[in-house]
Parts: sequence; C-alpha cells; structure tokens
Amino acid sequence: MIIVGSSGKNIRVGFLFPHPLTHSLGSSYRLFGLVSSLKKIGVEPFIITPYERTGTIDGIKVVNIPNVFLNLRLSNLTYDLARYVFYNRLLCKLAIRMMNKNSIKNRGLLNVVQRYKLDLLQIEQEPTLLLNQPICNQLSIPLILDFHGIWAEELVESKALTRESKEYQMLQDMVGQAVSKMRAVVVMSEEMKQYVSETYNVSTSMVHVVELGAKPRLKRFPKRGGPPKVVHAGTVSHGKHVDLFINSIPYVIEKQPNTRFYITRKGDLLNEIQNMAKTLGIHIDYFWFAHERPLWRFMSTCHVGVLTASHNISYRLSPPAKLFDYMSVGLPIVANDVGGWTSLLKEEDIGILTEDDPKAFSNGVLELIENPELAQNRGRRALELVKGKHNWDNVTKKLVSVYETLLS
Repeated sequence: MIIVGSSGKNIRVGFLFPHPLTHSLGSSYRLFGLVSSLKKIGVEPFIITPYERTGTIDGIKVVNIPNVFLNLRLSNLTYDLARYVFYNRLLCKLAIRMMNKNSIKNRGLLNVVQRYKLDLLQIEQEPTLLLNQPICNQLSIPLILDFHGIWAEELVESKALTRESKEYQMLQDMVGQAVSKMRAVVVMSEEMKQYVSETYNVSTSMVHVVELGAKPRLKRFPKRGGPPKVVHAGTVSHGKHVDLFINSIPYVIEKQPNTRFYITRKGDLLNEIQNMAKTLGIHIDYFWFAHERPLWRFMSTCHVGVLTASHNISYRLSPPAKLFDYMSVGLPIVANDVGGWTSLLKEEDIGILTEDDPKAFSNGVLELIENPELAQNRGRRALELVKGKHNWDNVTKKLVSVYETLLS
C-alpha cells in the first residue's frame, strides 16, 4: 500500500470541511471515521475549515482558514445564518443566483495547501467546492470531491427549491461544471454513483464508492433484559419521517403494553412530534447526551433501533450515520423501505424492512420484540459487520486505493 507522497514522506491529505465540527453530526461522523483510519496506516490527514481554530482534535490536526468572523467569535452565527438563507425559499434562490456570478476568492486556502505541503485535497460536499472554485482552480495537486449527499436534492426535500425552478437547474449546472475539474469523485452508495454519473456527465470510472462505516462500541454482545425498549436515535428533522414511528406506537402498545419508546430531544420538528404524541395519548421518553459514551451505553440497553425516512431521492441516495450507530452496539433495526441504502437490512440480515404505513411498521417492531432469538441473531450479525466488512478500517482501504491511483 503506497503511503509516501511526492516529498518522500507520508501522504499528506487535506480535508476541506464546510461545517463547524459539532454542527453537522452526520458529516462529522464520516469525516472523523475516514481520517482516523487513514492516520492508522500512516496517511497524515489535515481537517481544513474556517470554523475552528488551528489545533488538534482526537489526534487529528485541524487547520483554520483565517477569517474575520472566527476572530470576532461570530463563526457559528455566520454558519447558522448561511443555513437559514439556503433553507429559506426566497433567500435560497437569491443566494444561488449570486453564487452563479461570484465565488469566494479567499487565498487562505491556497496558503494552507502550500504551508502544509499537501499531496491531495479532498473537498467535502459540493457547496465547499462551489464557494472555493477560484482557489481550487489554482491548485496543482489532485482534487477529490466527496459527496455526502446531493445538495440540490436536499434543497428540494426541504422545499427551498423545486425541480422545475431555474435555480435548481442553475445549481446542478454549477456542480456539474465544478465536478468536471476534479481528478476523482467519491460517493457513499452505488445509487449515488449512478446519480452523479448520469446527472453531472461524469465517467463511472472516475466515481468511487466509499461507504459509511463504523467501529464496534461494545467488547461483547449485551444481555438485554427488562421491558422492551425501542429507540429512534436520529434527530427529529425534515425528511426523517418520525411521524411514521409515532403513529405506529399505539399498535405496538396494543400487543406489547410494557414497551418503552425513546426519541432524541433534538431537531427542527421536535415540538411537532411531541404534540403528535400528546394527541395520541402515548408516552415518549426524550433523551439527549452531550457525550458519546453515555449514548453508546444507553443504546446498548435498547432492544430495537428504528430508522424512518421520507420517500425522496435525497434520502434514498445517502445512508444515515445512525444506521451504523445502531450496528455498532448490536441493535437490530426496523426501517421503512425507501429503496437505496435500506436494502442493506435485508441483504445483510440485520433488521426488518416494512411498508410506509404505521400498522406495517408496528408489525416490524413487534416481530423483533416478540422473537428475542431473532432480534439477538440480527443484532449479533450487525455487530459482526462493523468488526469486519463495514469497519471504518476496511471501508477506508477503498479511499486509499483512489489516492494510490492519483499519485502513482
């Protein structure tokens, strides 16, 4: 395995990241999973961002792109404002039209690449590439774009855009032009590979699938006793279709009245979900852990992990990080079948797929609750997968292969 760069030292790879490290948990999950495994094999990763100060996090070097907002301690506010703009129907269209005319000409990125003698730059997500296009065009090192999702489709899902709008097509055209200047493209699923290749006219040989992964959070498979505990550990936000889970709960209680239900106390639609539960007269325990270890301990005591998603292109293409969180603690999973990543549950025998219907979803939950041996077998299988096939160390080998090709 080649890990030596042009300088004769270990490969130095920059990861240009568009979020504060604590604000986009799914994206940070992928970022730290990849860079931690790369570091193990001798690749030297650098996380480059305008939202964090230069330093070290979990042994990974973080490099700041200088900006006045960080110095004034306004970077998080700036980030939140940008998110508000792009998820507002009127402002989103205006922002896309402005992006089509102008890009940020911040030489800070160029200075970072030169100062740290990077061999490769991996750009995380399309907005980062579009906003830094002028500087990226000046770089002589290979550039890789890592799609965490499809930005235009996410904006459609949030109702900030429609596919019929000229701004949607404008954004897709901008992404296509930017992608054409990349040396390689990385995606998270075969379905995303097909979408990127067809939509942005990219050769399939240039698009590489590097899935999400995980690492086991338990040394041994847990003994799960007591009343059944069913957990939805993802955020309560648009597109997560948590209402499907809420509406399935009365059917579960009808047959298994001792079952306890848990939902994360975080997300844009939390109040809406709480009101829905009150209307149905069902009790939900809402939880939040500021640190990961208590979260893993709690999840390991649960009996079923649920994943719900809306039927749309955005969620079908992008596997949720929470799927791998469940697997990492040996939780069998129930999900509604939206295609794409959900097929993993059936193919790997780690859970149950249901129709997009509350009664059908409740039957999936009940099947695992009422068959402890089935639940245990599928949970064990999930834990085995994150020790092997879906372990970050094995997933990252695919990314290293891309690096080798670009530097050979």
